[in-house]
Amino acid sequence: MEFTSFYTFNNSVLEFQGQRIVFHYVPVIEDADEFFYPLTCAIYRSVGETDSDGYELFDGLWYGHCSLEAAASGGNSLKDFVIKGDYKAHIPSTEVSMRVNDRVVVFHHNNRVITSTILDFIVEKEDYVSGSTLWLKDADES
Repeated sequence: MEFTSFYTFNNSVLEFQGQRIVFHYVPVIEDADEFFYPLTCAIYRSVGETDSDGYELFDGLWYGHCSLEAAASGGNSLKDFVIKGDYKAHIPSTEVSMRVNDRVVVFHHNNRVITSTILDFIVEKEDYVSGSTLWLKDADES
């Protein structure tokens, strides 16, 4: 079940908190176990330009189910009533052309939105496990 009261996605454009991410293809939501991947994530990259209204333009790289956990490094703090922290995200896909410093947004069921930057990642392609783990930095939660 996906709650969309705080973001909209129409198979090519994802909009949240005044940001617009354009996907140049229709993302295929992989059949992932919602027990292990209960949230929704998007991975995106700045194109280095702004639109006519002055908003930064982003290209969407991946959209689908994910999970999120607080990273073992800690690094969580509260600043101006906003939780800042370091997280680790898991996605079931191994076919994402992501790189360090790409952006990640995580949508929680309770209308929480966490935006962060990829610090590092690893892709696992084994018979018994398959997916990607992303270590995130500079996370902002709203």
